[in-house]
Amino acid sequence: MASSVPNISFNSDERLLQLAEELINTSTGFYSPADPNIFAEDFVFRGEAVGPECKKDYLENMDYFKIHEAFPDIQSNAFGFAIDPLERKRVWFFCRNTGTHTGTLRFWPIEIPPTGKKLAGSPEAFSMLFDDQDKLKLLTVGYPVDRDYPGINTEGLGAVFGILKAVGVPFPTGRVYQTLAKAAPLVGSPRAISKEEDIPEWYQNYTPKRRGNEGTDY
Repeated sequence: MASSVPNISFNSDERLLQLAEELINTSTGFYSPADPNIFAEDFVFRGEAVGPECKKDYLENMDYFKIHEAFPDIQSNAFGFAIDPLERKRVWFFCRNTGTHTGTLRFWPIEIPPTGKKLAGSPEAFSMLFDDQDKLKLLTVGYPVDRDYPGINTEGLGAVFGILKAVGVPFPTGRVYQTLAKAAPLVGSPRAISKEEDIPEWYQNYTPKRRGNEGTDY
């Protein structure tokens, strides 16, 4: 009986796992400054309630928010790196953010001065999809997997939304959030959702057309 197990290159898998772990901590823009060279030209970013963002918009967001300066000791505490059995160039893993708010935190036009508060995030699911040149083609972040995890202060929210909860800053949800996200460029902030014409065609065909916080409780 023929085996249904795919022919896997373990050397290739190991390389992608190591690359994903290195990039999340050193190059993607959230935990450290972004390195534009790691991203494919048709790169897309997607968070649970933010995006999709093209490469240009994503890098502008990272340069604007500078989370790693607001939390100079921020750590992803990433773990559980695994290759997707259906998408061999995609790596899944978890992050559990920690850090101390000792720098100015920006969220659109709002600037939150240092509070000294600690960040203790819940586990969040992340993924990285690489192209044939091992450039980062898709980055998904901030999908909470255990909102009841003990000791957290993010109320189970992910990414920057969890950070805002940790420092005691409320943020709007639902239609109010959608309106603010769309209006961000009007107040000098980067786009939370890229223009349709700027979202790479491959992504338009890859996934259902969900935008921003549609389908979430944010």
